[in-house]
Amino acid sequence: MRVPCVPLQPSPATTKKAAMAEQETDQLEYIIPEESSLEQHLLSDTMFIDFVRYLLSINPKRRPTARQALKHPWLSHVYKSK
Repeated sequence: MRVPCVPLQPSPATTKKAAMAEQETDQLEYIIPEESSLEQHLLSDTMFIDFVRYLLSINPKRRPTARQALKHPWLSHVYKSK
């Protein structure tokens, strides 16, 4: 038994969204408000910066193993909620 195959047609709203997505713009859209931005919080966190530097050591002999990285103080630091 054959079932007829009918191609699905996108809705006009879907077509409009797809057309807008294809357009290149120089505008940035910020979804997270600046005052609660995770990036802003983390970049001001010196322990986080130290942790990332530790993970990205260029010299493989100085780069931590996963086990060593999990012992970094940043992962166990308790932050006060605002």
